[in-house]
Amino acid sequence: MPWKIEDVDQFKKDLTDKQKEQWVEIANSVLESCIADGGTDEDCAPKAIKQANGSVEKKSITVEKEIRNLPEELAEVRASKDSRTIEGYGIVFNKESRDLGGFKEVILPEAIEGIVEQSDILALLNHDISRGVLARSTKGKGTLSLTPDNKGVKYRFDAPNFDLGNELLENVRRGDIKSTSFSFSVSGGQKWDKLEDGSYLRTITKFDEIFDISPCYREAYEDTTIAIRCLDEFKSNETENVKPPVEEPADEPITEYKLSDDERFLRHGVLTFKIIKHDTT
Repeated sequence: MPWKIEDVDQFKKDLTDKQKEQWVEIANSVLESCIADGGTDEDCAPKAIKQANGSVEKKSITVEKEIRNLPEELAEVRASKDSRTIEGYGIVFNKESRDLGGFKEVILPEAIEGIVEQSDILALLNHDISRGVLARSTKGKGTLSLTPDNKGVKYRFDAPNFDLGNELLENVRRGDIKSTSFSFSVSGGQKWDKLEDGSYLRTITKFDEIFDISPCYREAYEDTTIAIRCLDEFKSNETENVKPPVEEPADEPITEYKLSDDERFLRHGVLTFKIIKHDTT
């Protein structure tokens, strides 16, 4: 001890890399605090493990997904004529979205850094996992290839040789499937700005996780619930940070009066002395 990421599987199975990092942070913090209070390693370790397991469990339950669409001109979904390869773009960088319900959104290239390598990403049709999985990228490896470039994240996979894969391949070739959407989560990796025209811009600087990239017949319902909640919080903070105008105190009326000679001397700090010379002779 302290614990490392490779130790986590001993105590908690099936966690993502992100959740393992959270587990290690919580467990080591609890352990350090317990020992500082006079506990021993034997007494403190079980408490730290129990708290880390419970905390990560709660965090995993509260993971919320957002969905964004790429229209035909950006997604570029296509199928090879000579093979079963499907390819297109699932994410596009530095491109301002349409209005998403009170705000627009842009994704920076650094938002994807390290995310493919720690995520379990599926290729689905219309985000519908009940119909089966077309391809899969687990920590950057598998049948789904995800490659960031200057434009965005390009996906590529071979349509599987069963009904779902055949349906996808045929309909991409026919032009019936043209768009792509993806689902993701983001928490601290976002920045909000109010623009000069009064609208709002959300800049995604870091995804927490990418869940799936899905070719679609029609654009999926874009779930912006989480983003709008963050926007409301941003607006609330804006209101709290606006300071009310400071009112200048009203000038008091000036009362004119005439100063006596003594008052005038005192007001100006003038002292007068009369020197008398005594004759001692």
